[in-house]
Amino acid sequence: MTPLRVIKVGGSLFDFPHLHEAIHVWLQHHPAMTTLLIAGGGQLAEEIRRIDTQSQLGEQQAHWLCIDALGITAKILAHTLGLRAPISLADVAALTINEATVPSVHVLDVKTFLKRQEADLPGKVLPHNWDVTSDSIAARVADVLNADELVLFKSAGRPESSLKQATTSLLVDPHFEVAVAGLQQIRIINLRDTFSTAQKNRPVKFTGR
Repeated sequence: MTPLRVIKVGGSLFDFPHLHEAIHVWLQHHPAMTTLLIAGGGQLAEEIRRIDTQSQLGEQQAHWLCIDALGITAKILAHTLGLRAPISLADVAALTINEATVPSVHVLDVKTFLKRQEADLPGKVLPHNWDVTSDSIAARVADVLNADELVLFKSAGRPESSLKQATTSLLVDPHFEVAVAGLQQIRIINLRDTFSTAQKNRPVKFTGR
């Protein structure tokens, strides 16, 4: 069975002009695994939060509206990275069994996962409130799929923040420590800084006459 990695791509990275290249470079420098990308809510989720503050939608209603937004951002991420349409949980299971020497990269349809499947799966079900963002959603997916690694790509924090640092600085959502309790390997990456450092350290190529 092919090893599986779950990566949450923060919505704050959607305006990063080097997002495609940055993800590609990071994957090149880490062990090959079937990689499942989960898109953050970005500005769409922030707008729902703003409306909730003003109009008092209620946390549960706002939560499910944010899940609807994740259905949109998943399609945006797939398009940005030149990938196929977001895939289902069933598709992921087939991938990890059937893929051989070249693990592939896909975007997960978390909207369908959360609305139709998550509540019936083993493990701790996510609460439907503002304590949960795509950080904890990615952790829940990683737990359900028994992923070998969970990675959070963000625009903030040190190039590679520890879980303790991320929790203290509110880099991750309040539920995240609960959601990752069963996971063995977790990375929190400032993708902008990591990519910038990688570019600076690339060897300079000289062409002779």
